[in-house]
Amino acid sequence: MNELSNGELGKSKRTQRRQQQNYFKTISNSIKESSYLKPNFLPIENNDDSLSEKLQEPLYPGCRTTLLDSLFRHFINFSANNGMSKTALSMCLKNEKTVLPTPNCLPESYKEAYQMIKPMIIETKRYDACVNDCLLFCKTSDNDHSLDRECTKCGEPRYKAESLSARKTFTYMPIGPRLSRIFGSDNICKILYSRQDLCNGKLTDITDGKIYKSWYEDGGVFQDMEESCTVPLALFCDGLNPHKSMATQKSMWPLILTWLNLPVNVRNILGPMMLVGIVPGTKTEEPKNLDPYLDLLVDELLELTECTMFNAYRGAPTSVRIALLHYMCDIPAFSKILHVSSQAALRGCPYCKEEGFYCKSLHKVVHINNRAFLPENHPLRKEKNDFAIKGEDRASKPESYTKEEELEIRNSYDQLPNQNRKSLLQKKTGLKGKYSFMRLPYHNRQEQMQPDGMHTIADVIGNLFGLITGKDDGKKVRSGEEEFQRFKDSWNSRTIINDEETVVGSNKRKSNTEDGKKAKKARVESMTAENELPPAPWRLDRSSVKIADQRAMSLVYPTGYDYHPDQHFSKPWTLRTMHGKHQFVTSGAALWCLRGLLPSKQETTLGKLFNVIELLTSESYHENELEFIIESTSEAVSLVERDFPIALQTITTHLLHHIPEGFANFGPLYGRWLFPFERVNSWITRQALNKNKIEATIMETYAIYDWCVYMIMSGKVKQDGIDIGKLERLLLEDEKDDSCSTNEKTFSIDDNILREMSNVYDFCLVARMSKEGKELASCTRSYGNTTYGNTGRKINFSPFSNNRSSNSYVYTVDENSTDSLVDSIIFGSICKIFEHVWRGQTYTWVLLDIFDDVRYEDGFWSVLEHKTSQKPVMLKDVSAPQIVGRENDRLHYVRTCI
Repeated sequence: MNELSNGELGKSKRTQRRQQQNYFKTISNSIKESSYLKPNFLPIENNDDSLSEKLQEPLYPGCRTTLLDSLFRHFINFSANNGMSKTALSMCLKNEKTVLPTPNCLPESYKEAYQMIKPMIIETKRYDACVNDCLLFCKTSDNDHSLDRECTKCGEPRYKAESLSARKTFTYMPIGPRLSRIFGSDNICKILYSRQDLCNGKLTDITDGKIYKSWYEDGGVFQDMEESCTVPLALFCDGLNPHKSMATQKSMWPLILTWLNLPVNVRNILGPMMLVGIVPGTKTEEPKNLDPYLDLLVDELLELTECTMFNAYRGAPTSVRIALLHYMCDIPAFSKILHVSSQAALRGCPYCKEEGFYCKSLHKVVHINNRAFLPENHPLRKEKNDFAIKGEDRASKPESYTKEEELEIRNSYDQLPNQNRKSLLQKKTGLKGKYSFMRLPYHNRQEQMQPDGMHTIADVIGNLFGLITGKDDGKKVRSGEEEFQRFKDSWNSRTIINDEETVVGSNKRKSNTEDGKKAKKARVESMTAENELPPAPWRLDRSSVKIADQRAMSLVYPTGYDYHPDQHFSKPWTLRTMHGKHQFVTSGAALWCLRGLLPSKQETTLGKLFNVIELLTSESYHENELEFIIESTSEAVSLVERDFPIALQTITTHLLHHIPEGFANFGPLYGRWLFPFERVNSWITRQALNKNKIEATIMETYAIYDWCVYMIMSGKVKQDGIDIGKLERLLLEDEKDDSCSTNEKTFSIDDNILREMSNVYDFCLVARMSKEGKELASCTRSYGNTTYGNTGRKINFSPFSNNRSSNSYVYTVDENSTDSLVDSIIFGSICKIFEHVWRGQTYTWVLLDIFDDVRYEDGFWSVLEHKTSQKPVMLKDVSAPQIVGRENDRLHYVRTCI
């Protein structure tokens, strides 16, 4: 059959679309009525002829840009950038209208422009709320409070004095229209059908875990449903202060949903990641109760449990099932939305029945049952004196509540007559009464929540470095060790003034004089000398901190690290971000800076803990690795309890036990990392411009942003030159990698280097070319064939430079060498990256400048930064760019393993 011409092909597509629309009209009468049956988000598709024609008009006669494209660009700049006000947008519109040729149809103000796109924006709903967060003044399935003028629970008035303006409001953006819009868009809907389930025992995301798969098995919430027609949702909730200055306190709680079916790089974008609403705080306090606001979400989820939506991929209405099946929060948020105890409680762990111990010296609860998580025959269980709990530990691993046990406790809690008895039950069990999500028929708290790995690991690293540098070491820490009879030499040997006492004299006037300042300085020096704590094996003295800082300042980081060499030990704020802390400890940099400054016992424990943190944050695992990761984590946490103060044994340290236990069910932390949600919180704070109605203003801006994201992802506007600020790129196409730029110049390679290349070809590549030839040539460029050999002349190669690694320090291993490890390993820096064609295949080579005098001492490799020769190496045999430090005229590679 002859191929169709472009005109015939377009006609064929239009005919097919017309047939699909006719089919939809034919069967629509026989389908249950649903408000989401047909996408209702664009006037062009709603047959609003006047508005659609207006938006498709050119800006001015002869212009290729339509009014819709121009409005979109203005609103994406307005909503995505750092707090651009409506007045600023009006000024931009007015100035552009003045510059454009006359006549033009560009509106002059924000108000006019917003009215044009308003029919395309999903409508939000505003509810009046009780100032004490008791209820919302609206009609619910249980009661109708829509006409009440005061709260029926606390009696607080609904409106301000002599006004019909509500004292507190909540703006809610429903999820049904947004899901309908996604299913009704060809470009977005295809993503749901493109995911392939090819894990083969490898865990890369929550979709590979046992819990996710159980949703589609018999008895699961999505049984008998096609995966692409299901919407498993996850909820994120956290408190934040929208004001930049901490002097102005305010707490509000965004409610954010993400769609677990979508790929990680798509579902972590604000747009597919749906902001439902922002729960307002009360003046300087956080909301007292989130349940009334969550009830709105639960009511809509119950309505949407199974509904009919138009599926653009199929071109017909489709039955869709929606469920909220996962919760991604930190412990304070879990306490509010799932009614479990806070992190300071004795039963602060929401994942097991482990009970903490209240340490009077530290004035806090510590969790010292770490050895119970180890295998029964583990050697650490037999140690008798070094742990907080003396003697051998034969305790079994703490169990979790079953669903039936938890329901019984919560029912008992609600039936108790007074708050005192409720508090006693909560202290005993760690559970409060019922909460909103228990109304969902498929809700199971234990199977739908996991520890927040990001904040947990960041807190563990921060607390550990606080003790090592002495920032968090003090009288209480030493008294805690005395209470547990550990580290006797570090106990307080003299009477020490309370940490909270100040050195400022009672006569403030005198302290402001010159004599007063001198006297104050003398008192400070005297009291500092008097209050100096005895040495401890976990703490660096001043000279050691200085050495560690010098080593940290000498580090050279390759591109991709989000911090620079600095005094990381005396200035902890230089590692304030979670990513920075994680990179510092997992790259080997922290251990290299601390080497030789702590006793070997503590240094070894730090190495094991840092290795475990690297394991826990890997992007993927194989099922066979999980048992080793779980045991290694429990061992590292137990060693931290043995070799460091009890003050570190907080709930965050305890949660490290539970993180790897959830990998089989929920996949790695990579798919549940909260950093994308924290970025959304950052976006929210930047939009808090109106101090009067902060939450409502942010939701109005978000509704515009949500429309802009949809317009980009659905391809309904031109995307050239779009700048969306610091958020993730929203284009669905793969980003181009500009790290490699082709250099048309040629360079010469000596004959001896060509001979080394020929040896690699003869002894390595030819033998496995039949197996790996296609893979080796799949992503390289060919610049033409070359010959080599003892030709007595130099041969030109066409190189391309890699800006990310061309100046970084690397190492590689020569697999052909049979000598010792020191002789077989090669260290150097990349001089050139080039490609060579051999027997029809293109191979990528690296020309290395080789370093001299390779040594392996104290677990680290080092070299003299003196280039002795050049050597060609296959790019695939070269490691990633390495972090190195300079000390004693040598270059140290901070990675301890190769």
